[in-house]
Amino acid sequence: MIFKFNSPVATALATFGLTTGLGLVSASANAFTFTLNQSSGTWSNVFDGYDEWEEVNTVKFQTIGNENQVRWGTPADSTSGQSGLGFTGAGGSTRQLGEPFLLGTLRHINNPIYGGTSAEFVDLTINLDFTINPNSSQSEHLAKSFAFTLGLDETLNKISSKPLKPRSALQPWIVGQNCKYPGITSCPDRIFPQSTIPQDSVNIDGTNYTLEWIGFSDERLRPVIIPGLTEEGQGNTADLYVFGRIINVGNIPPYITPSPENLTVNEGDWFNFAADAKDSNNDPLSFEWDLDNDGKYDEFTGPRGQWSFSDNGINTIGLKVTDGKPQGDTYDSFEVLVKNVAPTLTGLDLSTPTIFEGESASVLLTATDPGADAISFLLNNNLITTDKKTSGTRQANLDLGVFTDNGTFTYTGIAEDKDGGRSKSITKTLTVLNVAPSITSLTENILVKEGELFNFAATATDPGIHDILTYNWDLNNDGIYDDFTGNSGQWSFTNNSLNTIGLRVSDGDGGFDFGQFNVTVENVAPTITSLADNLTVWQNELFDFAATGIDPGINDILTYRWDFNNDGVYDDFIGNSGQWSFANPGIYKVGVRIEDSDGGFDHHYFEVTAKKVPESSSALGILALATVGIGFLRKDKT
Repeated sequence: MIFKFNSPVATALATFGLTTGLGLVSASANAFTFTLNQSSGTWSNVFDGYDEWEEVNTVKFQTIGNENQVRWGTPADSTSGQSGLGFTGAGGSTRQLGEPFLLGTLRHINNPIYGGTSAEFVDLTINLDFTINPNSSQSEHLAKSFAFTLGLDETLNKISSKPLKPRSALQPWIVGQNCKYPGITSCPDRIFPQSTIPQDSVNIDGTNYTLEWIGFSDERLRPVIIPGLTEEGQGNTADLYVFGRIINVGNIPPYITPSPENLTVNEGDWFNFAADAKDSNNDPLSFEWDLDNDGKYDEFTGPRGQWSFSDNGINTIGLKVTDGKPQGDTYDSFEVLVKNVAPTLTGLDLSTPTIFEGESASVLLTATDPGADAISFLLNNNLITTDKKTSGTRQANLDLGVFTDNGTFTYTGIAEDKDGGRSKSITKTLTVLNVAPSITSLTENILVKEGELFNFAATATDPGIHDILTYNWDLNNDGIYDDFTGNSGQWSFTNNSLNTIGLRVSDGDGGFDFGQFNVTVENVAPTITSLADNLTVWQNELFDFAATGIDPGINDILTYRWDFNNDGVYDDFIGNSGQWSFANPGIYKVGVRIEDSDGGFDHHYFEVTAKKVPESSSALGILALATVGIGFLRKDKT
């Protein structure tokens, strides 16, 4: 196998030798494998880095451990060092021609330095030590250098006013600063190659090969190409893994112009993506996109298209442009910041807006979210439940229970997604109307006697358990419930009659229930309480008589009727007291009947013994005659 070096940088090649073993007679130069034994980096040709204030060139070259460094700039404070770049080589990977492999780690040493003292360009020569066809008895050793020019765009350090979490926490790019490149914590710096294809090449059996700079990755084991951006505030250093590949110079891969820009979109929104590329050989190009960051460029083909992400986060979109020839692939990528969108509460529906005490109600909340988010529902700032569906309408149903008192109840609903985004609220009002109490038991119609105390009682219920029930009674049937208060009591009537007892139960909220029962009062006959005792008088002698009686009917007028001739007819005298005499001697029953105005009566008698008067003078006879005459005057025969 014959090697020839083609390079405009003779000094770079002089430092590397070619050790040749057995010639490869039958090997094809287009199908070899190689093992990268070791790589290293050499810095040179720094543009700028001059401190005009101090009138000194700040550029320094140094090696610390395995890292080759270039430093520049005047430190802005005594605790910080210079800024710069460091390169640490890699080795041990075996690849086919055209497969990406790790060249090394590029470290950006990003310390605060005075403006105007930073570098703008620097050359990085990547030195590779290969073994060609390492598993063959015809393996060959090769050492070769490839020079690249890196551009440096160190932006002003603008730290956000409050600390933000790292990118993995899905924080948005900094807002409110005019950053040239969007970043996480501030405006990041950018490192980029001026050209991905160097002037250097090596000829193997008549075919020219070179090292293509594929780009930066944040993963050491696979080339997930990312922009060469380094954040401020990351411990003053940022590591980028550099990937490259050996390609056939006979076919120069296409190059993408310009590199796609980072985008910021809302979750669920469709966005446009596009790229343009050119090919030195005017080969037809195909565009293949990796939209799910799985390293496979199989989600979309074509120079432009549309896509959407269903959840917030930072997504890397990869692009592969190929001309269909060996080593004809070019890779690029850009990032899409997908911002969370708060859910939309589409409904807060009460089962009914108006109910009565003792009835129940429920509420249904519905929401949508353009993101693939589970949605939590809050009612009056209390979590109801979380609907774990990640698409379509999410909902929550809550039984509000039984309402035991009247009033107005306000419910405010909010939907919250898993990222803390909250919807606008919806407020609804539930009106609970008072329900009047209901009398459940009441004294039945009763029969009593005049003056007899009787019991009355009632019970009632009210669905408003906080309502205090008041029992008011109308005992005199005047329509006014002011004669007694309480759920039970006693009463009596003093005259026979038919009486209606009325009850009104109130709950204090304007609710009433009414009931009544009848009391039939029977007449009670009067009772003789006193009557003249038996007595003995002379015939024609006036004697006093009297009687008293009572009646529970206090409105009854008692009439006292007397029977002096014992004929059973009480028509000889009316009144409760008087005088009488008997003309003839004998024993007489004097009866009295006391009558009330309702037909009730009582009767009794006493005995009067009239003795014969002895014969006497005419004067005594005249006196007796006079006495008999008085008795006739008092006799009532009507």
